[in-house]
Amino acid sequence: MIIVLVNAANDYQKEKQFKKLNAKKEDREVQVIRDGEKTQVSIFELVVGDIVVVTTGEIVPADGLLIEGFSKPIYGFLPSPL
Repeated sequence: MIIVLVNAANDYQKEKQFKKLNAKKEDREVQVIRDGEKTQVSIFELVVGDIVVVTTGEIVPADGLLIEGFSKPIYGFLPSPL
């Protein structure tokens, strides 16, 4: 009986640590313009009104509107006209 309780407590502790590490792994900082100033914030600290500066290869951290952008077409990957 004691062994079962010790194992259950140990499993609970490990699960708690795993969740904490997982949350930390998903956290990353992004550059935003907030109150007219550029700053780095955690993706969990984004608020309505932040303007996120997204660079090449970056994952967009939230839903939003595209204010400004540009793209360069890569002609090697476009299908040839018929």
